[in-house]
Amino acid sequence: MKNSNYKNIDLAFLPGFKIRRYTKAVFQDFLVFIIMVGVPSYFFGFVNQNVLYKPGLFDLQLLFLILTSPLIFLYFRNIKLFMNVPGSKALILLNIYIIFEIFYSMTKGIPLREIITIFRSQYFYPIACTGLLLFLSKLNNRRLNYFMYWVIIATFIQGLLFILSELTGLRIFNTMPTGREGQNFFALPLYNNIAFVFSFVSAVAFKSFKRHWLWIVPLIISSINRVRSYFFTFVLYLILTIILFLILRRKIKISNLIRITIIIVVLLFIVPILFLSQINILYEKIGINITGPNIINLGKYYSEETSYAFRIELIRKSLERTIEQGNLILGNGYIRESYPGSYDFVLGQDAPLAGVIFTEGLIGLILRWIPVILMLILSLKYIVIKNNDRYIIYYISTFVLIFPEIINIVQTTIITNFSNLLLILYVLQIMIMNNKNEQKRNLHEQLSKNINSNCIS
Repeated sequence: MKNSNYKNIDLAFLPGFKIRRYTKAVFQDFLVFIIMVGVPSYFFGFVNQNVLYKPGLFDLQLLFLILTSPLIFLYFRNIKLFMNVPGSKALILLNIYIIFEIFYSMTKGIPLREIITIFRSQYFYPIACTGLLLFLSKLNNRRLNYFMYWVIIATFIQGLLFILSELTGLRIFNTMPTGREGQNFFALPLYNNIAFVFSFVSAVAFKSFKRHWLWIVPLIISSINRVRSYFFTFVLYLILTIILFLILRRKIKISNLIRITIIIVVLLFIVPILFLSQINILYEKIGINITGPNIINLGKYYSEETSYAFRIELIRKSLERTIEQGNLILGNGYIRESYPGSYDFVLGQDAPLAGVIFTEGLIGLILRWIPVILMLILSLKYIVIKNNDRYIIYYISTFVLIFPEIINIVQTTIITNFSNLLLILYVLQIMIMNNKNEQKRNLHEQLSKNINSNCIS
């Protein structure tokens, strides 16, 4: 009898794009989907962030931790299976160190409430990621494919609503605008980058790909969300995808490139017309001078605090303070760098690197980067050395998603928010592992049949 754990789809397609309906355990999968995608996004932007926020007691991050950490105990039986996934041992080791860091913080006399406050701000995500992956690692590829279909479709719908709200000014989402630009960043789809890269790679790779709106919507969002680094990241996604396909001499249909080029050219004309104020702000941040009656004077909105130099200064300050206190190796524990009510890089996300160095030291910093570097090396190894068709688009997508984060090292959240990009990259590895296991099983069954037939004859 064939094990249901090996009912896999053709990995020539990225997950979420070739759908076969799956009816078993749909409620269970959907519940985990809501925890993984709905909760961190304030339920797709429809729940006000203040509803879940009680100063010093409760917030969205704590809810996410409460919902995901029990998955580790509920699905710990899958640990052996998960340990076969590339990079899983590094993630487990990081979790062990994080737990050690909590106890280490307590031995330094840091109040438990302070430890919980700092830990739940942005340092607990590897634990949440592990809990989710222990559940996902037991799923066969058909279920994983359907799960990723939900992620991509939810991202597309939320992205479409975000564009509509920016275009019309309607308050579609219940989350409130933040920052000096007054944009509703809480309403941005969490997996916008995943949806874009998966769909754009598919658009380049397959002539039969017709759902171009799946990459058009994320690309438009990158242009109107007023964050300079976010926009440049998507530009890098575009460039890296095309370059990799050309260097690897993959078969790119000329018709695909022509179609994609036409779409991008049309967007270059339409988007600035429809979203003039948003594009003006982005241009100002990039440093492009534009003149016209509708241009806003943005000088008062931006200061040095939003610059690259400011983030470098935060990292320097973090290193300096940690060295002064003699805690460079293990960090200072989960404690604020500043006093409550003032800006604190431990709690802020301008430079996550600074917060990790200050709280977890060099050991924590290294352990957080190891899974990222392993994924990058794994993708390069497969692309450069093996370079065959079976899993190539999986590894191209992995490289395209990780490389810009390395370039954007001073403000990347990849080393803190493990339950976002890295979680999806682990899912890709689980699907590849499932497919390889199925091949081995099929080969073993075929050999057994041949042996039996020879014995009978």
